Amino acid sequence: MRKIFFILFTITLFITGCSSSQNTISTLKTQYQIIGQSGSTYMVVVKPEIENNKNELMQISKYICNKKEFCYIDFWDNINLAARTGNITDAQDSAIIATYGINKTTNYEQLLVCGLGEC
Repeated sequence: MRKIFFILFTITLFITGCSSSQNTISTLKTQYQIIGQSGSTYMVVVKPEIENNKNELMQISKYICNKKEFCYIDFWDNINLAARTGNITDAQDSAIIATYGINKTTNYEQLLVCGLGEC
């Protein structure tokens, strides 16, 4: 009886853990949209309510740049002001709300959030 209980308990924990991870990824994906890419640089629009949320921006950055040796992201909160290519106008540059960069070769990783005075 104990053996059956243990097996059922283990299966329940496994299923719950997988479900929780999937929910986090699903929620994360609703917070942003990749609208362009130029080489290893991504142009990403996020929901305005997370523009100063460093934790969520970092989660999005790590998700997008997962397994990439070099990766850079420019973030906007207004799709109409966001760049879609590497040729960023002055107006698009002024509208950037955050930037993220990672270079695994040099162990560089940084997220700068403009609304927190970091840009």
